[in-house]
Amino acid sequence: MPSNFINYRIIDEILEFMWIEIVDKNKKNVPVSILLTEIMKYFKNPEEVLEKLQKMEYVRIEKNYVVFAEKGKERAIHVIRSHRLAERLLKDVVDFQDDAILEQQACNFEHTIDDSVEAAICTLLGHPKICPHGFAIPPGPCCKAAATEIEPIIKSLNELDVGEEGRCLYFTSDKNKEMHRLMSIGIIPGVQLRVHQKMPFNGPIVIQIDQTQYALDPSIAKNIYVRVNSTGKKIKQNNKKFIPKGPKGPKRKRKFKGRRKKHFYNIE
Repeated sequence: MPSNFINYRIIDEILEFMWIEIVDKNKKNVPVSILLTEIMKYFKNPEEVLEKLQKMEYVRIEKNYVVFAEKGKERAIHVIRSHRLAERLLKDVVDFQDDAILEQQACNFEHTIDDSVEAAICTLLGHPKICPHGFAIPPGPCCKAAATEIEPIIKSLNELDVGEEGRCLYFTSDKNKEMHRLMSIGIIPGVQLRVHQKMPFNGPIVIQIDQTQYALDPSIAKNIYVRVNSTGKKIKQNNKKFIPKGPKGPKRKRKFKGRRKKHFYNIE
């Protein structure tokens, strides 16, 4: 590698590695030796690359540890958000199930989108908090402002209106007892459910799965994320069963003793 050349896609990979080590693994910093080992996967002269990262104001070295500089942290947040939002988009909307393909496509995605596209995707997905692998998605400005320019297709259960339907995607609660309770009554990723009733004064939310109804506390419902069926609400409003009564004849005062002709109608 020429000494004056920097591959920014690989720089992103290094910053992503630092984020995983520091944030996901709950560490304060990364030992210099660990980061140099990671850089050696891409470059033959890791010390020179680390020096350039410092000059670019992406990282700082404090004693024998590497920490994020402000500029590097901002870049790492963008890369991590883009990657994990891409995973949610591909899994929840495009319905990719192969983890290897999911990871590969998300890696390509994270280097190619700008902040505006990232915010639009985040809003579309309902500002998800975790990726499909359970890692946190750093919130962006759109999450803090609760942007509503795009109608989300993925919402928490308590955001659905009465009559709306959706497919359960994932939970965000870290309480095992709560999750086991939900799964024991059939609320699992992939199940179709409908909001049957919402009690006033922040009361329980009644959902329906097949022919069974369950009442959930709003504090639990907010941790259940579903992909909303785009026509669910319209079906409830417009798909009314209408059975015509057939032609009306003049009212008869006497009882009709003959054989009536039956009328058959197909109900869509």
